[in-house]
Amino acid sequence: ADYVAVCPDMSKKTWLGWQRLPDEEKRVWYVAATRAREGLLLIHPESEYCWAWPKREKIQHIDMEV
Repeated sequence: ADYVAVCPDMSKKTWLGWQRLPDEEKRVWYVAATRAREGLLLIHPESEYCWAWPKREKIQHIDMEV
């Protein structure tokens, strides 16, 4: 895909599974991130059941030109 948006919110069931088997969910995030050819948008979580993005003070733009 040219652009990929990743929403870190999960259902409670998925979140509980991620706590037990973190590698499975990590694989999902890896696939989402590596499919972006032009841009990757990381959406701020709205739920307590979420993948926690690292905290950053300012938004960083990464040029993904191949």
